[in-house]
This record gives sequence, C-alpha cells and structure tokens, in this order.
Amino acid sequence: MSGLITDVIRECQAPLQVPYLLEVLKTKHGVQLSATYLRKYLKRELGMSYRKVGVVGKHYDDHKNLLKRQLAAAEYIKLLKSGREVINVDESIIRSTDQRARGWVRQGKRVFVSNALRLPQISMIGAISSKGKTFFAINQGKNTSLTFSLFMLNLIQELDGLDPEWRKTTTILLDNASIHRAKSTKANFEAFGLPIMYLAPYSFKMAAVEKLFSYVKNRDLNPLVARAYSK
Repeated sequence: MSGLITDVIRECQAPLQVPYLLEVLKTKHGVQLSATYLRKYLKRELGMSYRKVGVVGKHYDDHKNLLKRQLAAAEYIKLLKSGREVINVDESIIRSTDQRARGWVRQGKRVFVSNALRLPQISMIGAISSKGKTFFAINQGKNTSLTFSLFMLNLIQELDGLDPEWRKTTTILLDNASIHRAKSTKANFEAFGLPIMYLAPYSFKMAAVEKLFSYVKNRDLNPLVARAYSK
C-alpha cells in the first residue's frame, strides 16, 4: 500500500491535495482510503507538511530567465571563491506582531492567535553579509528610493568605520526592484563608488537577507510561548 501511494504522488503535479490523491487511488487503482489515514501517512511516513502555496510568476521558467539565474549564480560563486564579501540588501514589510499563516487544527475548527496586534505598515530594510555581518533599519510607511538611499548612506558610514578600504573587497548584492534601479539611486551608487551586482529574475534562493527577514517575522515576532486557540 505504501509503495502504491508513493507511486501516485510521483505521478501527480504539485501542489498535492488529499481529495485529489484519494480520487486517483479510488478510480485508477480501486483503493479507497480515508482522508485521515492519508494525511497521517503523508505526515508520519513521508515527512510532508501542509503549507501555504506560493505563487510563482509565469515567466519564472522562461529560458532567458533560467540562463540569467545560471550566470548570476556563477558570478556569485566566483565572488565568494575570490574572497570578496557579498552584502545582500533588500526591503520587507511587517504588518502584524504574529506572522504565522497556518497551523494544525481539528477538522471544522478555525485557528486564531490570541496575542497578535495589527500594525501600521512598518517597513524594514536589512543587509546581511557572506561573513555574518547584519545591518537593518525600521521605518513607518513605504520604502522609497529616498529611504533606500538613506539606508545605503548609513551602511556606507558603518562600513567605512570598520574598514576604510572595504570597497576593494566587497560587493553589494541587490534585486531588480524599481527603487534599486531608479536613476537617482544609480547616481548615488556612482557617487558613493559602490561595487554593485544585481540578482537575476526570481533568484529567491540567492537572496540571503530573506533568511534574516524570515527569522525576525517567525521568531522574534512569534516567540515559542505565543499562544493560539481554536474555535
């Protein structure tokens, strides 16, 4: 039975849904299982979990974008092998003191968090380097090319204090957000003498600063003692 379930899963396209798997097992293989049994099997035997589905842009797997990601990854590896320090900078938004999107709950019940507070739009700009340095700033409202440039100015001052020659051994890594490519921003980069590298489209896994944002949202804002209740 376990082998049959595994084979059916291999044939199905993600995201996997229990009702669909049950239907395939019943109509194609003549096997009828309960939804509870199948969920337990997916969780306990295969180590799977029920997660929120992420939406990927329609151009994610375009041949052009795949090549761009390969070239960017090769350049990134080349920088690290040469001993250069790579500092990834990006922005994120914090809207609540509890960022958990899903939780296990009994069938027919809804899950709530009891100590979450909805915040006015809080914007965070963060930077993390390949050698473990972290920098961040918090402000209320949207990030713009101005707030981004102010952050970069403060980052430069901080790096100058650590090593006045840091530009010779460091590269700033950015995604292709409009505020990173605005004319005023690029003019500031040139004036500051910054060594800049841009990520390829959809290079989520190369953006190390996303790990910093995830830690803040899922750990610092959601301590393990946070309580939840079902209704």
